[in-house]
Amino acid sequence: MSKNKKYIYITIVIIQVLFLLFMVYSKHNHIEKGKKIILKVNPVDPRSIMRGEYIRLTYDFSELEIKLENKLPKGEAIYIILKNNLNVWSYNGYSLKKPEKNLTFIKGHVKYSYAVLDNEKNKKFKLFINFGIEDYYVEEGKAIDYENKINNEDLYVKVSLNSNGEGIVYGILEEK
Repeated sequence: MSKNKKYIYITIVIIQVLFLLFMVYSKHNHIEKGKKIILKVNPVDPRSIMRGEYIRLTYDFSELEIKLENKLPKGEAIYIILKNNLNVWSYNGYSLKKPEKNLTFIKGHVKYSYAVLDNEKNKKFKLFINFGIEDYYVEEGKAIDYENKINNEDLYVKVSLNSNGEGIVYGILEEK
């Protein structure tokens, strides 16, 4: 192998390692510096052989029925404004624009929507929203236990929000 090819090979390997380290650092930084909140989880029953043990998470604000002028297209950003109720955060409104910094909010994207009631004075749409915090991988054998707790409404997740409202689940609480 010539010297030039050897340097090119080493440079490529170094770039790949740096990229992987950056990915890990950015997630860790998000969790460390983000605003910590707790959300109540709603029941869903997932199964996947290929993905391993995980639980599917939905929230009270994953489905909303709201008044809008027009249907929101798939992928459209929507911001859910949250309020603190005894250390569990819940829905307190929505915005189609990024809210002010003094508000706590989580950013989602419309998965799909449909009209519920449509007349000249009042247009309502049902929105189904993804927040990027719907799947959480758990230890082998624990998914069934967590799903039972979700069905009994006894499960909460710890979420770290960055300044753009993007969330990362970093833990599970079995009690408030």
